[in-house]
Amino acid sequence: MTVADTAPANAAQTDAPACADDAGDWARPLLERQLWILGQLAEGGLEIARAIERAATDEGSDDAVRAAAPMAYARVARAVRLTILLQSKLIADLQALEAKAAREVRSEKIDQKVDRPDLLRRQMARIHRIVRRVAWAQGKAIEEVERLARDAVDRLDQDELYGDLLSRPVSEIIAHICRDLRLEPDWPQLAEEAWAQDEIASGAAGAPLAALMAEEADARRLTAVTKPIRFAARAASP
Repeated sequence: MTVADTAPANAAQTDAPACADDAGDWARPLLERQLWILGQLAEGGLEIARAIERAATDEGSDDAVRAAAPMAYARVARAVRLTILLQSKLIADLQALEAKAAREVRSEKIDQKVDRPDLLRRQMARIHRIVRRVAWAQGKAIEEVERLARDAVDRLDQDELYGDLLSRPVSEIIAHICRDLRLEPDWPQLAEEAWAQDEIASGAAGAPLAALMAEEADARRLTAVTKPIRFAARAASP
């Protein structure tokens, strides 16, 4: 059994997608298919070499077949050796691809560990500013505004309350904090802010913004249905 025979069965039937975004998405199945093809060629060549060997040693073979057998055997044997060499090269390419993918995963994890503290600080600062604006919009005194903003930051340090600040939509965190601080966000107003627009554009808007978008969509449909029909003026009766 050759190395290629151990490849997944579907690898032999897999063609590389022409529009793959990541080279690793199509390179591995393509290499596996090439290994399968080389395995078939090697097995076929080996069978031919054995057939030539049998013909050369068969007493029933004529002299012409026996005379041509050594040259034919040498050519087939060379083709099989070249096929095995190509297999070895493809295996090395496949191993290099896997090693590269592993390095990229490790590098991404390292980058996340390095960037996460800074991203977390920026996220907390953003939420602090939003809560401050919400409190100010409700007419709170400046001292109360600052106290509420500080309380919000203190609460953000408690992971069991709000979970991972970098994985949850900002709007959901704001809604949760404001509920705890007894604040009532003006979501139509907040939805106009840049962070909210970015969240909506991402296609992963949190529940408060998603609900607001649904309400606006319903209002537009209702307006379209109830819009008065304008009839053309008719000429006066003679």
